[in-house]
Amino acid sequence: MKRIFFIVVALVVVFTSGAQENFFELSGTVKGKSTGYIYLTLTDFYNERISDSTQIRNEQFVFTGNISYPVMAFLSADKSVLSSEGNANAVSFFLDPGKTAAKLVYQDFKNIVLSGSKTNQESKDLEKLKAAEKIASANSADFKALSAKIDADFISKHPDSFLSAYLLRGRIFNREQTEALFSQLTDAVKQSGFGRVVQRSIDESKIGVPGTKALDFSAVDINGDSLSLSGYKGQYVLIDFWASWCKPCRASHPHLLELYAKYKDKGFEIIAISDDDRNPDAWRKAVANDKVNVWRHILRGLDMKRLLKGDANYSDYPNEISASRYGVTSLPTKVLVDPSGTIIGRYTGSTEALFEEKLKEVFGD
Repeated sequence: MKRIFFIVVALVVVFTSGAQENFFELSGTVKGKSTGYIYLTLTDFYNERISDSTQIRNEQFVFTGNISYPVMAFLSADKSVLSSEGNANAVSFFLDPGKTAAKLVYQDFKNIVLSGSKTNQESKDLEKLKAAEKIASANSADFKALSAKIDADFISKHPDSFLSAYLLRGRIFNREQTEALFSQLTDAVKQSGFGRVVQRSIDESKIGVPGTKALDFSAVDINGDSLSLSGYKGQYVLIDFWASWCKPCRASHPHLLELYAKYKDKGFEIIAISDDDRNPDAWRKAVANDKVNVWRHILRGLDMKRLLKGDANYSDYPNEISASRYGVTSLPTKVLVDPSGTIIGRYTGSTEALFEEKLKEVFGD
């Protein structure tokens, strides 16, 4: 089955007494490991997190608890492991309320045999369909489009599947497509953790759109100097959301340098906001190497060490500039603000030509 990169990020622990229909039992065997511990983390990516451990006795283990709807489960033979990627004794899968049985082989958790989870079986069937189509596809671009169509078809045909909400939270569709598909889901699916994440994503994507006022922010720049968006009133300001690890972002820098040189004296400024809070050194190196230190640079404002350790969540950072104030869900994203503070353009991905045309329009050449 497809391995899913999994990081637990500061969710609220919820153990409910719950009705019987919310009870789950995950029993299993680990061939090749008769003793020790096995660790389980469950999350709906919204507000539920359950972490537990149990002993392996004679290659067998059992977990019990309560969940209100299907969640993502992460099993590991090492509690310090947070990802199934590249770990022989870790695996992620969907767990439903009810009884689920797992067969594992020590040092080969990825080939788990699972029974009892309808959502996980739906996921496996969908991955098999995609694998067959990938073999038949002429190139990766064709398959990417086909994969999205397969997901959209599944969602339309399975409005009562919790996997449908999970697929929508992956942001493979634009806001209009996501909203249209989400509207087809049943209320129960919409109210699940996966569904609420999608609704939040839809709501956030409506923040920072053209015609709305740009929300002010303050920060300390790469040189230790303070800045605020309101301090640029009377100028056209491009807010450039990027990261050192984002190849399309870096590829756009030469063209952006040309445009900055052309329009700077006409009242055009740039504030670059980087998603490099976890690695400020990489951020500084990228700014220097790309020679973009001619405009202002700040970080989005997250304590990634705390987030990755689970000691904080995103709601602890209400002044975080990216998602909370501008609904940025992918990089690069460029937001153009006019002298009155109104957003007049939003450009996501490789839209350099459209952005340049807008600058020609506002500056009259």
